Amino acid sequence: MHPLKIEFNKYIQENYDAYDGRENEERTEIVAQKVHNLGLSYGLFVEVACSLWYRWAKQKGWKYPYWSLVSSDKTFERIKDLIEYTDVGSDVNVSEFEYELAYILDYIDWWMGVGDRPSHEHDVSARVKIEACEYVCQLYGIPFISSDYNYIAQQVEELHGEDS
Repeated sequence: MHPLKIEFNKYIQENYDAYDGRENEERTEIVAQKVHNLGLSYGLFVEVACSLWYRWAKQKGWKYPYWSLVSSDKTFERIKDLIEYTDVGSDVNVSEFEYELAYILDYIDWWMGVGDRPSHEHDVSARVKIEACEYVCQLYGIPFISSDYNYIAQQVEELHGEDS
């Protein structure tokens, strides 16, 4: 199984207690090339893509955002738009941004009762933290008011409460 699909299965197993064993290896390789072109790791791509589609999938009655949706052209368009919005390529170190984004998403999951509280082992600049927080707010469609993780997690929790 392709490493990208392994990351997807790992994510949906951990977050939705599900498993998607189907794979079209040729299609997955094409998707992996697109992920590489975005400059994201497979794990971060899966996490961001699933976050983008979580509410929509839930409204459709799906247990989780299915692979066909996560790997769709629309997903790549949305992620490219978000990357352009945050302009991470200019002043922000992409690997620091990636780390901080993954931390914030894990923090939100923990806040909402999924998994253990993540450890924040690396210091990042205030600029990286702000860019990552702005990005997360865009992902969830909430206004960016503060880079306080508790505030953002609370806003996401309230948003998901409306979806229930």
